[in-house]
Amino acid sequence: EIASQMHQIDSAVDYDEANNICHFCEKIAHVEKMLRDYEFYSRKHQSSSFLSESKTVRHRLYKEILRGCAGVKSPRDYGHVVRVCKLIMDHLTWQDEQCWRGGGRVEEDITDIFVDIAHLTGTVVKSPHERMYVLTMIHNNASRFFERRKKFEASSYATVDRARLIGAMRMAMGESELTEPFLRNFDKRKPKKRARGNTAMSFVEEMLKKNR
Repeated sequence: EIASQMHQIDSAVDYDEANNICHFCEKIAHVEKMLRDYEFYSRKHQSSSFLSESKTVRHRLYKEILRGCAGVKSPRDYGHVVRVCKLIMDHLTWQDEQCWRGGGRVEEDITDIFVDIAHLTGTVVKSPHERMYVLTMIHNNASRFFERRKKFEASSYATVDRARLIGAMRMAMGESELTEPFLRNFDKRKPKKRARGNTAMSFVEEMLKKNR
């Protein structure tokens, strides 16, 4: 089935040898449908989709699709590109949810996939505000694969380099005056202070408030 999907992708790809560019030639809608069919098939036969070889081929499939999407020039096809990107992220999330957290050494680095999606967003999403929305969605999807201090919280499926992704998001935003304020939203949050709970100090503070 995977080989069949690869052949379908190859048939929809046009390769420009002079510029070393690979792109889909007016068949992006067909590629979107093919990917949806492939994901349906793989979920139905999920027992074989978690093998190391299957993961490697799957991630290569995603990378080749995103490589082809980079050559889409017609604005009428931009919606297909965004939907293809979302479909890829949704399935990566689904794959991760099927794995036990902290279940062993992570072998797959899928940073390139999310970086490519961020770069595509900078090309096909023209409105800065819509672009920020899509980039936030990308970051939220990738965050489950970020490095964690506690191993049991880390993904057992794959890993994503947060710094590289933030760099790609910065490039996607470009020279917009919204870039820096937007990226500051993704700074690592400081740990929240513990709630006081039923302590002597909280009791005294509560009494002082009542007596004011």
